[in-house]
Amino acid sequence: MMNTLPLIKSFLLLMRQPYTSIARNVYMKQSSQVSRSCWIQNEANYFTSGHIRKYCVNQTDAIKNPKQQKKGTGVKILKYISGFVGACVLTGISLRLYKRLKYKLKGLEPVQNRHYGWKHQAYHYQGYILPSFVAGAIDEINSFEVRKDDIWIVGFPKSGTTWLGEIIFLIENGVDFEKAKSKIEDRFPYFEYFYPGLKVIENTPSPRYMKTHLPFSLLPSDYKEKKPKTFYLARNPKDTLISFHFFLQEFFVQSMWNFTMSLEDYSQLFLDGKVHYGPWWKHVVEGWEKRNDDHVFYITYEDMKIDLHGSIKRIAIFLGKNLSSEEIEAIASHCSFEAMRKNKFVNYCWLKDAGVAKKDAHFIRKGQIGNWKNHLSNDLETKLDSMMAINLEPAGIKFKDSPKTD
Repeated sequence: MMNTLPLIKSFLLLMRQPYTSIARNVYMKQSSQVSRSCWIQNEANYFTSGHIRKYCVNQTDAIKNPKQQKKGTGVKILKYISGFVGACVLTGISLRLYKRLKYKLKGLEPVQNRHYGWKHQAYHYQGYILPSFVAGAIDEINSFEVRKDDIWIVGFPKSGTTWLGEIIFLIENGVDFEKAKSKIEDRFPYFEYFYPGLKVIENTPSPRYMKTHLPFSLLPSDYKEKKPKTFYLARNPKDTLISFHFFLQEFFVQSMWNFTMSLEDYSQLFLDGKVHYGPWWKHVVEGWEKRNDDHVFYITYEDMKIDLHGSIKRIAIFLGKNLSSEEIEAIASHCSFEAMRKNKFVNYCWLKDAGVAKKDAHFIRKGQIGNWKNHLSNDLETKLDSMMAINLEPAGIKFKDSPKTD
């Protein structure tokens, strides 16, 4: 053994690596001839790496004590698991910081609001508040290729875009109700939503129909050049507020959207312009300013509710379609509130089957003008009136309304 150890020492010093496996093999071969104490003394003379000596001592004790060997194995496993968990945590933190930096470079700033929770669900972007799924797709939205024969609906959430979409689809497809027997999000998709997704919409044959809650200023970059036919749909802010709050609170199951904000708190967010796609007034002013463009048709929810037949006729004329009185009546009957509420193809009933929406929830809820009077306090009514007076009256925007009654 004394003749072999100098060779091992030279080899280890040459490579400058703790070859513990070599040391262990040599020890195992010589263990029958040299006692453990002699081995330690000899190794101290030749091996300069202290951790090798420690390894050899530990291995000798483990051979003599099986329980210690098992304990050592368990400690190693715990170390590996701890290291793996630590690496995962550090990776998650790094990715989150990278995402935040990437968003900031794009002009996206997270909304610091306790109602959105620790996981940011909204972002500031060019004067608007965007949901996280929109913020994540902002590059794809900007670069989306618009076609001149596209048909768009632009409107703030809960302004009646699904209702208007069903009317337009029937006018465009020869009042064929059989073609309307499929999910409206496949026929008239929500442009920026992840279902069916921008890739699917991009590959859809012309003419394409799509609705969006984005304001005009955030539409794809080549929208201004292509100028497709576009409907801007506006609704009284009081009814929009109530409908939006009920939708967030009552439609989704709690595991998907744990929304517990009171109407008072949500109303204040609405007034402050901090709800998704807000500020509402800025969104509507942009639509109003486009009303005289040849490719834009400005209409309100209240106009459609008060005179559905006349609205259908004017929409058809804008689309270049000539409808008979019988066809207008058929569309009006199909798109009445009662029929729409029972129509599973426009009421997002499949979300209930998927466990996303509550079983007793209705996407199309009341469909009334002035339902706000049953929910808003006098103080909130006054604040909303003031918001409209400051932001809408200078532009000449007015809404038909139902006065509040006691």
